Order: sequence, then structure tokens, then C-alpha cells
Amino acid sequence: ELAAADEAGAHAERTRYANTFGEVPAGASLVYVDSSGNIALADNQGNIAGRLATRAGRRVRISRS
Repeated sequence: ELAAADEAGAHAERTRYANTFGEVPAGASLVYVDSSGNIALADNQGNIAGRLATRAGRRVRISRS
């Protein structure tokens, strides 16, 4: 299990690492390695940026919880 928080610390999310979106239920968040080799935070079949009121390119801290 992982914890993710935005750079301001205003939003926090408990999530998990997954290799594919299919490893988590629809609507669940996940941390994965994207096709460019970057660590990414997403919602499976959702919009995590909209849900957490953030945008692409903002810094996020990811840590083991």
C-alpha cells in the first residue's frame, strides 16, 4: 500500500502499486510505471486529477504507508 499527497499537502490518497489497470477495480486509484518510464498516479476508468483538484505536471509525493 502506498500513500500519495500533492505538493501542498492538501490532498492525500491511499493507493497501491499495479502493473496494469486491470489489477484494480474500476474507480480505484493506482500507481504504475507509464509507457515513458515515469511513475504515474491514476484512477482506473476515472479522472484522478479532477477528483483531487490537481493537474498534470504537479508534483506528488509517493511513499510507503
